[in-house]
Amino acid sequence: TPSALDTDSGTGIDPPSPLTSPQQLDLFEDWLAPRLAAREQAIAEAYRRQGEAIAYRQ
Repeated sequence: TPSALDTDSGTGIDPPSPLTSPQQLDLFEDWLAPRLAAREQAIAEAYRRQGEAIAYRQ
């Protein structure tokens, strides 16, 4: 009987492989880095605007 982890079950969809190899980790970091940078930039911008709003009220 084919196991549940059998990738050759005929569906044509491979289960996502765990990020184990260094190459996959590099690809993941390449994908993640710009998103983290954009998020940090957005957070910094929000803090800056909040600081300006507080300074404006005082």
